[in-house]
Amino acid sequence: MKKISFISAFCILVFAQLSTASATTFIKGYACDNCSLQQAENIARTRGAPLVNCVPTGNNDVISIDEHACYSSPQKFIIFDLATNTTYPFQMSHSNQGSSNWDLILNSNPTTLTK
Repeated sequence: MKKISFISAFCILVFAQLSTASATTFIKGYACDNCSLQQAENIARTRGAPLVNCVPTGNNDVISIDEHACYSSPQKFIIFDLATNTTYPFQMSHSNQGSSNWDLILNSNPTTLTK
């Protein structure tokens, strides 16, 4: 129960810090139990990748293996360490925007919780 209340309280704090009168930013997260920065980054890389949207290229109406371009939008992803009350925020993004989905490279960069 203590872990659930910590997550709830922390999420409220993050929400309050990142919300404005005109827009609200939601950040996805995941909880670990006594993880290091490297372990947190590995979790972020497996669970926090931005969604990829692919579109057909050329004169095609359908995405094919050879003719498509893929894009994603950067997003923050937070790992909550329940044992140490530590947060590990990461900026998740893909390199090689506009290329095929298998050419996108996932990037995870430590960041802060400010806008």
